[in-house]
Amino acid sequence: HATPLGKSGGWGALSPDGALAAAWVEKPSRRWVLYPTGTGSPRELPAHGIRSIKSVSFQKDGKSLIFIGAEGEKEDRVWIQGLDGSAPKPVTPEGVTGLDTWPFLSPDGRSFLAREKAGWGILDLRSPEAPARRVAGLEEGERLIQWTPDGRFYASRPGSFPIEVWKLD
Repeated sequence: HATPLGKSGGWGALSPDGALAAAWVEKPSRRWVLYPTGTGSPRELPAHGIRSIKSVSFQKDGKSLIFIGAEGEKEDRVWIQGLDGSAPKPVTPEGVTGLDTWPFLSPDGRSFLAREKAGWGILDLRSPEAPARRVAGLEEGERLIQWTPDGRFYASRPGSFPIEVWKLD
């Protein structure tokens, strides 16, 4: 038996405690909608000029959303928006995004993997203006597929069969 929570424009996320589902809704106006998974009423968060979204995750503490999106005619970047309805804050320069279409958060929620023009880097959410730490050992065409609990990565090369997976130190 499925219980409908509400509508979404395609991007959504479940809070770490499972109490909320965040959904990006574009019509009649762009906004986030927070749907309770139990009792309660949906709550809206304004878009504050964000025109498009490519992905969303809850921060580990469940108090904010981290997403890839764009405002106006600018390039995509990573943003954080509090569930209190405050305006989203950019955490990367324009053009610096996550893994394909989603912010790839570390197990502790303090950093994320981002694709920059120079390649893959690890950005610290506590100091987003600091330069990214380069991911060593990743070759052209390879993909990072998962963080390990100790902060390393599993990687693979798409399109090969059988698929090889290895751990980057």
